Amino acid sequence: MKQLPLLSPATPENFDERAYLLANPDVAAAIESGVCTSAREHFDAFHAAEQRVAEARQSLIEAE
Repeated sequence: MKQLPLLSPATPENFDERAYLLANPDVAAAIESGVCTSAREHFDAFHAAEQRVAEARQSLIEAE
């Protein structure tokens, strides 16, 4: 069986920087290149328009 990450919408209430970066590697690249300073900064600036996801705490599910 294949394991897949379980993704859920990121919200202000459940925001987790590590999970957001794992689910959105382009945000990590933007931080590295200096476009933004943190995942939280990106979330606060772009969340409403982009509706990004965050990797859920139940990190993996089994898929057939």
